[in-house]
Amino acid sequence: MRYLHNQEGFSLIEILVALTLGALLVMAFSGAFSVGFQTEARMDDRLETRRVIDNVIEELRNEDLSGVIDAASLKSKLVDDYNIDQETLNVTEVDNNLYYIKIEIENYSTEALVAAGN
Repeated sequence: MRYLHNQEGFSLIEILVALTLGALLVMAFSGAFSVGFQTEARMDDRLETRRVIDNVIEELRNEDLSGVIDAASLKSKLVDDYNIDQETLNVTEVDNNLYYIKIEIENYSTEALVAAGN
């Protein structure tokens, strides 16, 4: 049997090491992409929630609130007209006919002062 001493190419060990390193790199990049896509989805949800809340506050500022007599009636109006869950809504009378409104949905909150009454 003859042995060839000047063989060119890679040994089995070198190929296995290269494949293992390649597989580790592919797993690392796929994990990074997965986290990136999940983060993007969460940000899209937060932006949509923020847009909805800001639209409610803007509409409320432009609405005639002359029928509002206290914080409870304003809260009731928000729950009924805008379909906002009572647990996410805080309405406090700051001054005569001036109300502090805080809406919190999915870890995003916004606050506004709204004038109402006569």
